[in-house]
Amino acid sequence: MQVYEYDLVALLILIFGLYVLTKSELEFTLSAGPTKTNGFVDDNSKYTKSKKGNLGKVQTKIFGCALIAASYLMYTTIKGELVFTL
Repeated sequence: MQVYEYDLVALLILIFGLYVLTKSELEFTLSAGPTKTNGFVDDNSKYTKSKKGNLGKVQTKIFGCALIAASYLMYTTIKGELVFTL
């Protein structure tokens, strides 16, 4: 059995999609502005813009199903580099 790198990525997307299906709502924050040395956005800067959002129950279920479908398509079509063989 050969395991490719995109098989592992598809598995991670599948797990995240199943997690999203179990949630009732998703909350997220989008931020843009100058970055710190570690690459994250500096929240204390006066130039940073942030916006909070959330997905309702139906949108969350649709997003979860879309992630599961994307992971299935990725698993069946894309192979990439061979990671290991069992």
